[in-house]
Amino acid sequence: MLKKTLTRRINIDIEGYCYTKKVSMLFPFRYVVPIIGLLSLGGIYGQEDDKILTPIVDLSARIKQHRFGASGQLVDGEEEMRKIIIQWNPIPGAISYDVCHNCRVLEDSTGPQPDEGGTGGGGLYLVNIDMTRDGRPAFVKSNTSLGKNTFHVRANLDGGKTTAWSQERIFNVNEPGNAVHEEL
Repeated sequence: MLKKTLTRRINIDIEGYCYTKKVSMLFPFRYVVPIIGLLSLGGIYGQEDDKILTPIVDLSARIKQHRFGASGQLVDGEEEMRKIIIQWNPIPGAISYDVCHNCRVLEDSTGPQPDEGGTGGGGLYLVNIDMTRDGRPAFVKSNTSLGKNTFHVRANLDGGKTTAWSQERIFNVNEPGNAVHEEL
């Protein structure tokens, strides 16, 4: 009997952390076509109606001081400034990502918009697909305001399509180290 190995990557969200797992299954060839059809409908991802995966921003972020080059010396005049590094799960087919920093979420379909009168320092940033840290998409926001900072992420796909915006992540930027997502 002719057999075919079917390999597929699946994303698993466990308590806000996204893991990618490569799954291989050996099937008799006559079952491969129906299974491929099921996978293409999103069955293995638990999706309906051709919805696309949404980025899941990690529950922790890295806070660092502004340092200069290989020497690691603090930049003069920027001792009180911080940068934050956030990461999220990669989205299959993404050509880039949008990160909205300090956005307010609108109730209509437009999603997060920069909060121009709110927490300050907000904006919409384009993150190229090659901006990664340990093989996962990452965004570094320099000169981040101290205090609570919010982030949303969405993936840009071919044909001008985008995923839905991620859930909001709130990080309290203070001392260098790790910051953990805080609920409002």
